[in-house]
Amino acid sequence: MFKYPTPKQVVWFSVLAISAFLLLVLGLVKMFLLREFPFYLVFIVPVILAIPSYYTISYSLDRFIYRRIKVIYNGTYL
Repeated sequence: MFKYPTPKQVVWFSVLAISAFLLLVLGLVKMFLLREFPFYLVFIVPVILAIPSYYTISYSLDRFIYRRIKVIYNGTYL
């Protein structure tokens, strides 16, 4: 049976997708454009940016879900 992902799973998937995309872009920049670009930055920058993106996406998703559930409860309570 199909199970819906939890909000935390959605947040983790989003952060991993953003980090993987950034890793790919930085790797391509390193390979084709900037050969003097330090190799360790290709791996450190996505990790450093994953931390604030996790909290930003988590906060945004929690606020979105809270607003939607609040509207549903207000509609059924009256």
